[in-house]
Amino acid sequence: MTEIIVKCGYKHCQHESRELLRDSATKIKSIYFHEDCAITKITINKIKELYCKSVDKDVSIPQLLGVINNIVFKKGINAQFLLFGLEYWIKKNVKISNPYVLHYIKDNKIVANAWKVKNKKIGGDSNLC
Repeated sequence: MTEIIVKCGYKHCQHESRELLRDSATKIKSIYFHEDCAITKITINKIKELYCKSVDKDVSIPQLLGVINNIVFKKGINAQFLLFGLEYWIKKNVKISNPYVLHYIKDNKIVANAWKVKNKKIGGDSNLC
């Protein structure tokens, strides 16, 4: 029996090799991904949808995605932390005037502490931010 090799379909794939075994890949529609690439892709999509729904429905999507990608891929901030921070700010009615304000989530000690508390409750890794 031969192992079937596929390529990760995520354009921001951070793995050394984009190739992976089909049996260990996560399939979304007809595209295969590394598991963490799929999680990041889904999480970034949730951030985009939440921002458009709860903050500014008329935001420039390319601008919003550019900011999110910069935070996640260039600054190395976990996408799940960014989603948590955005949800937290929306819940606390923090004014978010434009997508660039998302850069301040990573430096917000209140959000970081809430993230650590949340992850201790569920037994997750609190150092993802």
